[in-house]
Amino acid sequence: MGERNLVLIGFMGSGKTAVARAISGMSRRKMLDIDRRIESKIRMSVASIFRKMGERRFRDMEHREVRALAGKTGLVVSVGGGAAVFPRNRAWLRRAGLVVYLRVPVPVLVRRLAHSTGRPLLRSARGNRRALARLVGKLLKKRSPAYNSTAHFAVDGGRGDPEAVARRILARIRVNRRGSRRAGL
Repeated sequence: MGERNLVLIGFMGSGKTAVARAISGMSRRKMLDIDRRIESKIRMSVASIFRKMGERRFRDMEHREVRALAGKTGLVVSVGGGAAVFPRNRAWLRRAGLVVYLRVPVPVLVRRLAHSTGRPLLRSARGNRRALARLVGKLLKKRSPAYNSTAHFAVDGGRGDPEAVARRILARIRVNRRGSRRAGL
């Protein structure tokens, strides 16, 4: 059996993909982005899938990809912001590998998401920064318990560039590996 997967969860804009890419480069693990994998299979953006097929259909596709992770090893995985919110995914995410929550404060998320397009759940803010801050705050408050209960541990994803966050995660894993076989990869 190969190395356990490292699965990154967190709110949209928390840097999951960028941090996964950095970890991949530092650890020689192959990177897998669940949203990009779905887009590649369906040949549509996530926003288009939401618009044309609906969120429920996207969540079903996402669930299939999350379940498939349990049969893979040695990956660093970026999971969409909503995946851990759904109870049917939580156990599968933990079974798939070591789950790390990239915790980012609302002001940092708002700054990162202010010019983002193609995020279906943020459409209602229509570029209004105050409306975006309220929406992000509300969604994050609702999602945080799911992120916290799914993750093996959390890391501050709002401080430093993706490489710095990746180094903090890898350092934490090395410490866990020495202290507890259960938490290490």
